[in-house]
Amino acid sequence: MPNGYKVFFTAGSEASLVKPATKGGECLAGPHVAELGSAGTYIFGRIEPKVGLLPHPDHAPGYFLIDSLTDEKKTGLDEAAWLAELKAVGIIAPELHPPERAWPRH
Repeated sequence: MPNGYKVFFTAGSEASLVKPATKGGECLAGPHVAELGSAGTYIFGRIEPKVGLLPHPDHAPGYFLIDSLTDEKKTGLDEAAWLAELKAVGIIAPELHPPERAWPRH
């Protein structure tokens, strides 16, 4: 992931996106990241709570966009708003992948 961000897995398949330790190691998206992608310094994806579990209070379900240079994040976006945010930073055709297939486990 750009700028040292990592995908962190708990309980086998629960994926979160965390800042590098040099930036505090804080979770910025998750724990229910269903899909991830990146382009340049941006990380994007979708949070989907598991059936029967409440969403994490700090990480709204829906799409997200994170600037890995500034750590600015936008979460809880619907698809149209997410695509507009991506377009505004020059990402036209985002590709999303399941976190366990796209990046190594940490």
